[in-house]
Amino acid sequence: MKANVCTMDVQRRPVEGEYVICSSDDNLTEEKLLLLGDFIVDRVPELENTYVARSKDKHVPDDLVRRKLCEMIGPHCKILNVLGDDDGQKFLPTGNISVLLTHGVSEAELSDWTANRNLTLISRSKWRPLAITVTPSSKTENLHAVVRALKDDPLVKIVEQDVLLRLVRE
Repeated sequence: MKANVCTMDVQRRPVEGEYVICSSDDNLTEEKLLLLGDFIVDRVPELENTYVARSKDKHVPDDLVRRKLCEMIGPHCKILNVLGDDDGQKFLPTGNISVLLTHGVSEAELSDWTANRNLTLISRSKWRPLAITVTPSSKTENLHAVVRALKDDPLVKIVEQDVLLRLVRE
């Protein structure tokens, strides 16, 4: 598997049965992940401690697969869906969400807003204060579900999952 830098802005949605595993644990190796059995695992060579796991059984609901991966791997990993576009391209999410707010809010209001949505504020643009970057506070949160919920939020004008890489099968 090879990954290329992606700079295009396209409509992306989760690819069923494909997950990105980002580990903060240097002891999580491809060999350990191969013990998952129900998954085909590939390392993403451009990113340290990052793997793509593809479920062998595409008929298992996403939430069950995510829970199973979390139980098998442990709390030190973030599990995200691989994203795909209409052209069949696959993208590696960062776990962060870029948000453009509809109007300015104070730091206290922003802190309350993120806390009420179980989000952690990563950054707020110095030059464009309506632009923020957030991430779910829980590592097991379904990122796509968070994005869908934010699209319906009256304070949100634009929301998009951040991606770093386009995955290419060799």
